[in-house]
Amino acid sequence: MESGRTIDVEPAPQSEEGITSPSKNPGAGALAIGANDMDGQIPMSFAITQLYKRIQTNKLYPELVIYICFVITFTFFLLWGKNTGDSYYSIKSIQDLLTNPEFPDQTTAKYFGDSALPDDFQDWIAGVVLPALWDSGNPDKPGKMPRYAQGENIILGALRVRMMRVKQDGCSINTAIYGDNAVANGVDTSCRPPWSLEAEQTGPYTTKTGHVFNYTDPNNGEYHGTTTSGDIGSYHPGGYTIILHFNSSYNEIKEQIEIMNKNYYVDHLATRFVMVEMFAYIPQFDQFLSAKMFHEITSGGSWVPNTQFRIFKVWTQNMITKTIYDLFFALFVFYYFFKMFMEWLKEYKRTRRFFSWILQVWNMLEFINIMCFLGTLFLRVLWFRDSMTKKFTLHSLIHGSYPVQLESSLWLYSMQVYTNSINNLLTYMKVLKYVRLNDRLNILTRTMEICQRNIVGSLLLFIYLVAALSLTGNSLYGNGMYEWRNVNTAFSTVGRMLVGDFDYPAMREENRYMTAIYFWLVIFIGLYLMLSAIIVAIICEGFTQVSVEQSNTPLDIIISRWWSKFKKHPFSGFAITCFSGKRSEEQLLYLLGNVLQAAYRQQKMDLNQNDELQVDDSAICFGFSDIKTLLPSDVWDEMKGDLIDDIWEELLFEWGCYMKNDVQLQNKVTETRLLTAMQDWLKPEEKMMDNIIQKVRKLHVEVNNLLEDLAIGDKPASPLS
Repeated sequence: MESGRTIDVEPAPQSEEGITSPSKNPGAGALAIGANDMDGQIPMSFAITQLYKRIQTNKLYPELVIYICFVITFTFFLLWGKNTGDSYYSIKSIQDLLTNPEFPDQTTAKYFGDSALPDDFQDWIAGVVLPALWDSGNPDKPGKMPRYAQGENIILGALRVRMMRVKQDGCSINTAIYGDNAVANGVDTSCRPPWSLEAEQTGPYTTKTGHVFNYTDPNNGEYHGTTTSGDIGSYHPGGYTIILHFNSSYNEIKEQIEIMNKNYYVDHLATRFVMVEMFAYIPQFDQFLSAKMFHEITSGGSWVPNTQFRIFKVWTQNMITKTIYDLFFALFVFYYFFKMFMEWLKEYKRTRRFFSWILQVWNMLEFINIMCFLGTLFLRVLWFRDSMTKKFTLHSLIHGSYPVQLESSLWLYSMQVYTNSINNLLTYMKVLKYVRLNDRLNILTRTMEICQRNIVGSLLLFIYLVAALSLTGNSLYGNGMYEWRNVNTAFSTVGRMLVGDFDYPAMREENRYMTAIYFWLVIFIGLYLMLSAIIVAIICEGFTQVSVEQSNTPLDIIISRWWSKFKKHPFSGFAITCFSGKRSEEQLLYLLGNVLQAAYRQQKMDLNQNDELQVDDSAICFGFSDIKTLLPSDVWDEMKGDLIDDIWEELLFEWGCYMKNDVQLQNKVTETRLLTAMQDWLKPEEKMMDNIIQKVRKLHVEVNNLLEDLAIGDKPASPLS
């Protein structure tokens, strides 16, 4: 390997086009773009990096083809049968009918979202819902079925009203405040807690007028629907339920609503949740529509309005084609799952660390994505099975009661939508994994890879500081501003402040003295210190490093080199890699990389023994002839020919591009190579001087011994002292 460190540094001749041309000098070939000089010298560290990069590229190309096919298949899987634009207008028509109209007979305009009292709920259901869904023009005639809400949205069965209450003595009072004689003094000691399952009132509810509302137990063995989640809590499908049939007359439903209102079905003390829900069918798109309009009532008496409008489907036999396509898509998912499992197993056998594979960023995203896909397929199977067990027709849904059997289909279909939204984001994000095949497109991915450790630490610190600011904001404004009402919403509000979305006058009105201090703390700590000064600086530093390392090879040269490779190996090698899974070239490249790495370490140790001369890594070079010396004979026999020639030509080309892009690095390499060459040139003279010194010292010892034997005077001084 001495030839690997003996390099002629004569500048390479320039062609007429200004591109460095091949030279007969060993060192010049390394600086030539497109050089095909087999005697050129390349730094070992650079060659090792490029070999492993080529291994990665050989893996990514076939994976990219499969990924593109998968993305196309997934896009059809996601969009097949969906009418997103029409679904939006179908939902909007129901909203315009039930939640957007103004309450009648009001001195000031009031809408569903403005409800703040039990009387407002009564006005809404009697003044908006009743005339919208029942025929007020023929108040005594039963409803003509099918009934249409808006357009051709066929309303199904009945409207369901549910209410949930808490116990009167669900919480304890502070006797130090009330006093020991509170009851004797006529003080009401009842305490109604916030909503929870433990505090819920069950059993018949007798109002102060003597009317009894019956309780529907969600655990009585019958199916009543799914849980509803709101801003404050989650609510089971039971409660005090009233069914209003659509095939009843207007006056019949009006009488039921009046009974509800007169007998305080919803009161201002114990009621914590009240909901109105219904289903409709949209025949044009073969879709069902679920409308849930509800209010959550806090223990402090505040009303929190909310709505949930969802579009969903039920599987029928006319979806056979889509089901077959789903099975085809499932094969893709199982292929990726098997591939992930084998790679994980291979990494575990190599490192004996179970989490070694998954802790890599792309592998972690792949794992999450595949788990979400498997979850989606599992939900799809449950949805299919649930639909198959349902025996209903449109006629039975229209003339029946509230179609509770559709609740499970709604939940399963909605869960598929949620998981697919995650799948969609992660699947399309994986394209960043494959842009590593191109140096120009890879700049974002490389920047994030270089900065990931520093960014992770900075982001954790950033989240910590935002959490502290959120707690502070909740303490200062949580009692008077909706955006700061709890820590969760305060965390989001701080994030909005950092992008300029905040209501400074309202904050100042809520806390006049601390707002200015808090505002500047958020701006300085969150925006300037963390985002601008630290995170942006880290990314800029990584971007600068990637920009320096990035190859600026002209596009025409890249295309011409790709075309020359394509003419040599059109599709055969790719087809073998992609379809048979053969990895012979990968194994050979790994062997060559490992051999070069071992030789590099050995030479590094040899050079580091000389403390007087520090040699840069770029001075540890090797040539084409050294490969045959380093490799075992059987490996060389497999690689010789087109493969090794192609590898060496690509290494020369990449090194030439790398050197040409960085003049400072080129000068540094030249300097280190000069020092190494001088060291090699001086080695014979150094050995000759060592021999002379050894002989003089030996002569000195002999003279001293002779003088001692003759007993002549003092010993003469050493000529070398």
